[in-house]
Amino acid sequence: MRRLGLRERLFLAAILGIFGICFFLHLDRMLKGRMAWVPMYVTAAQGENGFPEVRGFWSGPDVDAPGLGAGDRLLAVGGASLEGLGALGFVARVYQEAAGGLEVALRYERGGEARETTLHLSPVPWPWRKTVVAVVLVAIGALLYWRLRGAPAGALFLLATTGYALN
Repeated sequence: MRRLGLRERLFLAAILGIFGICFFLHLDRMLKGRMAWVPMYVTAAQGENGFPEVRGFWSGPDVDAPGLGAGDRLLAVGGASLEGLGALGFVARVYQEAAGGLEVALRYERGGEARETTLHLSPVPWPWRKTVVAVVLVAIGALLYWRLRGAPAGALFLLATTGYALN
């Protein structure tokens, strides 16, 4: 049997290093009790000067944003403008403004009238479950990559399991 070459070992080290950094950031958030989801879907802003719009809400008892409805233009979260942001930028801005809390002030526009509400983030129940699944997936991918001696199929499986684990 041949051993892993330098390139295969560097590839494995890079993938496991990236996962390790993300894993410890996740653990930090989880242990501090700051795991929450933004319970709504938004569409990207139309152009650089546009604003994202509410597309819909998650279903369930945790969804709470009084007065906010589908089609509303989102102007600001906390004190930060949402001008030109897409869905990912909106979520990042919400987490930044919430700063570990579960509520954030939200300014929106409906029918040309600016309004304000409070968006309540949904706490993640049992966040340790995702942590265990992520570690197991990456371990299986790394072991298979090692066992297949860096074969392309093993590399693809490692990338797939790591990508899913980071999700």
